[in-house]
Amino acid sequence: MFNFSLQVKGLYMTKLFNMQRLQCFKPIRMDEMVGLIRSVCEDVAIAQNMRTKLQVWACNLISRMTMGKNLNNISMITKVHGPMLLEAICKSLILIGRPNFNELMPFLKCLDIQDLERRTNESFEKIDTIFQRVIDDRRNIGPHGYENDILDILMAFQGDKNAMSNGISSDDDIIKAILWVTNYVYGVSFISCVFFISIYQNSDGNISNWQDLFTGGMETSSVVVEWGLAELMRHPEVTRRLQDELDRVIGKDRLMSEEDISNLPYLQATVKEVMRVHPVAPLLVPHESTQACEVAGFYVPEKTRLLVSNWSLSMDPNSWEEPQEFRPQRFLNSDIDVKGHHFQLLPFGAGRRGCPAINLGLLNVHLILGSLVHSFEWTLPVGIQEVDMSETFGLSLHKTNPLVLAASPRLSKDAYVSPTNH
Repeated sequence: MFNFSLQVKGLYMTKLFNMQRLQCFKPIRMDEMVGLIRSVCEDVAIAQNMRTKLQVWACNLISRMTMGKNLNNISMITKVHGPMLLEAICKSLILIGRPNFNELMPFLKCLDIQDLERRTNESFEKIDTIFQRVIDDRRNIGPHGYENDILDILMAFQGDKNAMSNGISSDDDIIKAILWVTNYVYGVSFISCVFFISIYQNSDGNISNWQDLFTGGMETSSVVVEWGLAELMRHPEVTRRLQDELDRVIGKDRLMSEEDISNLPYLQATVKEVMRVHPVAPLLVPHESTQACEVAGFYVPEKTRLLVSNWSLSMDPNSWEEPQEFRPQRFLNSDIDVKGHHFQLLPFGAGRRGCPAINLGLLNVHLILGSLVHSFEWTLPVGIQEVDMSETFGLSLHKTNPLVLAASPRLSKDAYVSPTNH
C-alpha cells in the first residue's frame, strides 16, 4: 500500500498537476471562463441561480481537462442527459458528506436506517457507468499518440507493466477512481485519493465506507466563488474597491485573463479572506497517531484518530483581529499565504496530506471571481433585502440556499464579443 501510494503521488505531482500540465490546459480554462460570462449575459433580464451556473462551469472545466469532453459531449457518448449527470454528481457529493450513524453503531449497518447506503450506491453506480463508457469510447478510438488529457495519461499509466506492481491491479477501476477524485472533488487531499483508490479497487461493490475517505476533501472551486459573491453582496465597499482595481489594471475593453492575477493584490486578498471566513473543508483530513505521544500536554494513545479544526484556526482571535469580520485588507500587508506555510490559514491543508491541485484551485477561484466582479454589476432580486448566509455542513461547508443574483454588464460590448483580445 505504501509503495502504491508513492506511485500515485508521483503520478499526481509529475503528470497531472505540474505547472507544465496546468499551462497546457490554460486555453480550456479561458474558454470555460468565457462560456460562463456569456451564460450570465444571456440571462441578464432575470434573477440567476449562481450555484447552478458555477457548478456547470466547474463540471465542464474539469471534465474537459480530465476526459477531453464537456457535459454535452459526455452525454452524447453515454446517452445520459447532461443535467442528469450533473444532478448525480451533486447528489453523490451531498450523500457522502452526511453523518452516517452506522459508523457509531456498526450493529445497525445491515438495516441502513438512514437509507444512505442504497442512495449512495445508486448515485455512484450511475457515475461509474458513465466513466466506464467514456473509457471504452477512448479505448475504441485508439491512442492519440500524445497525452492530450488526464485520461490519456492514466491509460498510458495503465499500460505500463511496471507502473503498479504492488498487488493492486491497474484495471479501469483505478482510472475511474482517480477520474472521480480529480473531476468533482479535485480539492481532495492526496492521502484521501490514495485510500479511495485502494478501497475502490478492493471493494465488493459496497460503498457505505466511502464517507470516511472524503472527510478531509473539498468540492470544486464553485463553493468558494459562491461564498465570495455572497460576501461581496454584503460588503459593497469591498466590491467597489475590487472593481476599481480591476478597472485600473484591465480596463473595460476586455475580459480578465490569468496573467492579470499577479497584478491584482486586492483580488488576492479577497480570495484569501473568503477562504478564511468560509473554509470549504472545516475539518481537515483525519490523522492517526502511529505511536503514543504527548502533544501540548495532552496524551495521545497509539492509533488515535485526530481531526484538525480548520474553522477554529481561521477564527482564532489570537491569530486574527476581529476574526468574524470580513476584511480583505488584513492580507494586503501580510505575508500569510494559503499554501500550508502558515498554520492559521490552511484551506488546502499542509504537507504530504495537502491538496495536490492547489495551483489549479487558486487559478480557478481568482479567475472566476475576478471575472464575474469585473464583468457585471450584481444586485439582489426584487423583494430580497439581504443575503442568506446560513451554512450546511456536508462534504463541504456550503451555503444552505443557492445564491440568486441579478446581473447587468459593466464592460464595453466589444469585451463580450471579442473576449480574448488584449
